[in-house]
Amino acid sequence: MDKNTLFFLPSDLEGTGYLRGVHKCFEGTQAYYVTYNRAIKHNNQAIGYIGKDITDNKCKKALFFVNNITGNIQIFNDYTNTQTVIKYDYEGFKNSDLIFRNAQEYGKHFKTLTEELRKRKTKTSQNGKYTLVKTGLLYLLVIIDCLTKLLSKSNKVVSCSHTFTYFGESIKNLKWFIEEIVQEKKLTPKLGNSLVAKIIDVLIGVVLMHWFLNHKDEILYAFQNAVEIIISNLKGLLIYLMGSPIGLKLNHAFNRSLGQFFFYHISLWRLFLHGIQPLFASNYNC
Repeated sequence: MDKNTLFFLPSDLEGTGYLRGVHKCFEGTQAYYVTYNRAIKHNNQAIGYIGKDITDNKCKKALFFVNNITGNIQIFNDYTNTQTVIKYDYEGFKNSDLIFRNAQEYGKHFKTLTEELRKRKTKTSQNGKYTLVKTGLLYLLVIIDCLTKLLSKSNKVVSCSHTFTYFGESIKNLKWFIEEIVQEKKLTPKLGNSLVAKIIDVLIGVVLMHWFLNHKDEILYAFQNAVEIIISNLKGLLIYLMGSPIGLKLNHAFNRSLGQFFFYHISLWRLFLHGIQPLFASNYNC
């Protein structure tokens, strides 16, 4: 059966020696993923060899050979129908969060390549500064867990308040954000998008609050006018329905009773709105 072979090589591949990576087989296709852009001296996790001379004894321990002068590739102990070489941006793939659909051409291969690069990325935890930051984040996670448990125990109270509900959701998002930072050891595009969205949310809230506080009288006046317009329209609708809507002959006494009933409740609603208006105005700046 004819087999297609894919080679994923870093575009800036340099040096002479072994090539670190993985080899995977799919239906009708096999792929070699080189996951480091520099040749290494030892054959640990090596799948290929790059050099000038294919007769080098070191090549026998590799699955394929890459000529670093001509760029030709030769596979040992295997026969394939076609070979496809795909060169990728090593730094770009290593430092990005890419999402590929398997239905796309080479989608599953780029997804596998990205996952392998993230597994083999340089561990920054060896840096003392990161260790200190990680310790601080872990302590912060403990505090957030305590707050989360407290909010979950008082779920009935929290569900009755929009403020507490928003606070609980913000705590959960913060917990997810810190856990991702600790796991990824860097600010990924996904985390960056979440952080930017939260900053924009806060800024919009501050701007709107500042505008509301500086236009208190205009907002209260617009609120009062809107209430009067709604009440006037409701009364007009009731008067229309109490008559002969669209030419229907209805029971006059029954229509009048229902109309008076709704007029009474509209009046109560209007009194209530006028009653809370001073309270609303006095607490507007709080």
